[in-house]
Amino acid sequence: MSDSIFSSCASISNSDFLVDDKSLILLGDDGQSGLKLQILESCLDNVSEQLPICLKLGLSRNGFVDHRLRKPLWYHILSSRLCRNDSTSEGMPALVRVDSGYSGAEICGDNEQEDTTIVNEKYSELLDGDERQVELDVRRSFGFIEDVNEKEKLREILKSTILKFLRKYPELRYYQGYHDVVSVFVMVFQDGQASDMCTPECSKLERVPSSGRSSKDEGIMTSDIDIEEADMFTTVEIFTLLYLRDFMMDTLDFTIHHLRIISLLVQAECPKFYEEVKLATVNPFFALSAILTLFSHELKPDFDETSPLYQIFDMVISSGSMMLPLVIYASILLELKDDILFKCKTQADLFENNTDLIHGVIQQVLQANRSVEQWNSILDRSRSYLEAQQETSSAFSVEKYDWINPYSVLRTSPANEEYYTRGELRTIISQEVKASHESVLSVTPECNSEEKKSRSWTHYIPFINLAPFWRWPIYVVVFALLFRAYNQNQLSTYGLWAMKYCAGRIGRITSGMSVPRTLNYVGIGDLSWFYNSINPLYEMHSP
Repeated sequence: MSDSIFSSCASISNSDFLVDDKSLILLGDDGQSGLKLQILESCLDNVSEQLPICLKLGLSRNGFVDHRLRKPLWYHILSSRLCRNDSTSEGMPALVRVDSGYSGAEICGDNEQEDTTIVNEKYSELLDGDERQVELDVRRSFGFIEDVNEKEKLREILKSTILKFLRKYPELRYYQGYHDVVSVFVMVFQDGQASDMCTPECSKLERVPSSGRSSKDEGIMTSDIDIEEADMFTTVEIFTLLYLRDFMMDTLDFTIHHLRIISLLVQAECPKFYEEVKLATVNPFFALSAILTLFSHELKPDFDETSPLYQIFDMVISSGSMMLPLVIYASILLELKDDILFKCKTQADLFENNTDLIHGVIQQVLQANRSVEQWNSILDRSRSYLEAQQETSSAFSVEKYDWINPYSVLRTSPANEEYYTRGELRTIISQEVKASHESVLSVTPECNSEEKKSRSWTHYIPFINLAPFWRWPIYVVVFALLFRAYNQNQLSTYGLWAMKYCAGRIGRITSGMSVPRTLNYVGIGDLSWFYNSINPLYEMHSP
């Protein structure tokens, strides 16, 4: 399957070699990766003209292969989708304009000067809770790195990148899990900074920063590392604005809108499985962490440059659509459907309703370690879906999902050779922020009862939402009662959410901790040291 995508780039006229379909089919993964490296290196000489080739290769198996290629390619691809001025800037390809639905009168101030003044003084400081949460989340990052100095260096880069973005765009809110996404970019852009293991084949890439600028040309005022970090921030900035902003609103509604598509994708591919697990009656909160973090919370960035995680980012950037993570998650469910069905049958008596059963089983199945072969199969299934949609000229169409807000990244993200100006994008962001303030989760009539049921955990909150410090013993008592009820199988999974929240309140009181209100009850990552001991229990059964 992956060969068919790869072979679409078979003839590269700008290089010194010619590849045909037969030779590609005969090559294994290692051979294809080696050949892909040569093709992509030749494309770096003129990324703008060779952008279609780069996008096709980014979607194929192993993506952009290694970080030395990812750095310049991620930077160039994302930069091509957001230019500074209305007119096409020098060096930019003749791109197809995106129909954003806005008239020229609605787009204002699109100039370089306004870029520097976007940070208004009244928004210059983050909310204390958000900033403290960034600090806490960063402390848990890069735990796999043994070198203490290197770990602290990466954590500092991660923290400064996140805070710089949040201060530049104060209308967007930090969410727990965003640090996982940014850590992927840190790993890619900081790769090889202090390494002396560069091969002759990669020396060209090591000398050329992502933007194509040279520190030699700019004199001693700018170092390669400064350029790399500047390019990394630009890449993170554009990626966040184009693909993650739905998750950075004051409400979870827009995020939930994304999740609802997963069940429909499963239904379209396998109606029988959809009916057997009764996905029509279950809100897919089980996918929340994976979608918010593009699987970086589950897979975690590491030193393996061919990791499925980096391939997923390659695919999202190349496709230019946040529908792809939803397709990948649906592919995971379909790939593991036999395990899910088996556990649903054997564990039905352990849960009091179908919602808890499905959430618990899917979490158990997904937390099992998956082999490289299994992930390749999952990603190949996603690529097959993409190819099938492209053949019908309906790739990632969201028109049928009428609950998606008109300013969502699912409707407005540019792909291929489309682009926005910064003025247009700022207008869309401001409209979406306004819509989020007025948002009420939209559900179909037949889902109303289930939607109410899915929010039944909120009935526990009034009993544990006690703020004063001197009342902390009450939290302990309530937590103990809820935990006892759970052990006696009298407490639903949503009650477990409340139990974990209660534990978190105790931890925050005793440690002065604070979390963003958006995800207080969702539990992306640990909220405090206090309830680390119950995390395995929570992760096994939580939606």
